[in-house]
Amino acid sequence: MMYLILALAVVMLVAVLLPTSRKAVATVEDTQRSDLQEERDLLVSELRDLSVQSLPDTERERTELVFKARLARVLKALDELPPAPSGTALSRPAHLPALLLTLGCASLMIVGGFTFFQSWRYKGINEGEAKQLQNVLKLPALQTRASTTKNPEDIRAYARAAFDAGKFQQSAQAYADLLNQTKNTRDPEALRRMGVYLSTTEQYKQQALGLVQSAVEQDPKEAEGYLLLGYTHMNNGNGQEALDAFLKFRDLKPMSLEADEQIAELRAALGNNATGAELFAQNCAACHGPEGKGKTAPSILSSAAMNDTETLKTLIQKGAGAMPAFPSIKGEALEALVKHVQSLKP
Repeated sequence: MMYLILALAVVMLVAVLLPTSRKAVATVEDTQRSDLQEERDLLVSELRDLSVQSLPDTERERTELVFKARLARVLKALDELPPAPSGTALSRPAHLPALLLTLGCASLMIVGGFTFFQSWRYKGINEGEAKQLQNVLKLPALQTRASTTKNPEDIRAYARAAFDAGKFQQSAQAYADLLNQTKNTRDPEALRRMGVYLSTTEQYKQQALGLVQSAVEQDPKEAEGYLLLGYTHMNNGNGQEALDAFLKFRDLKPMSLEADEQIAELRAALGNNATGAELFAQNCAACHGPEGKGKTAPSILSSAAMNDTETLKTLIQKGAGAMPAFPSIKGEALEALVKHVQSLKP
């Protein structure tokens, strides 16, 4: 959007300034005025010179009468022309709108640079992606500040930004520096975030699991701890433990969809059937909202299909309009999903 406005401003500015870049065209009145003024000045000069010339009186008088008659005609012709533009006026009418437009564009850029342009860059991406992009942009400055001040809060700010930006190795190193500096081995945030990164390396998998478990024990009400514990268990090959951790995360953050894909994969791998609520969260909530009240798609609570089980099944499996089909949901899973959908109706 920002680039669209800039492009439009440039086009408008060029359209207004283009006529002013061309050579001004003189009008007929401009040419006449210039010729008459030149003739007037010449006649005045001739009359002045005539007074000092050695001419017989009769010839001087006759010549003066001729010059004065011509001068009178010239002055009359000048009076009949339209008034000449003021010397302080703009010579081309397009200059004023061009100036105003330029000032307007400049004002828009200055004000927008500190207000709405900052948010427009994140249009079209979800909240998580926007946050990640913001942290990527902030990383160099935060890293420089942390390495310069050695202040624990600055190090933590850099570590958090790196983690949120997906720079997990940088984040783990920063959290390790934080722990070494503060001598605090009971920092749940640092332990779980370091641990989940270390669990991706074969050498430190078991040690990593201990770090994340310790973090969860220290802060059992923090949802992120169970999310990262689930990933750490997955990296250690502990499917059931990972599923339990992800389910606990969803209990603490029921509106989040972060663990739904992992839960579905683990259930399939373990041969567990997903509940209707889980199926709805995985396949429907992104469009219809977690409670079916609508999000990017309309609310389903007032739909006539809510009272017709077979119609709901057909809609789910075959889709309708902009709604995609889910033919893989069938049997007991389809029954569970339909039952959950109907339970949402007030």
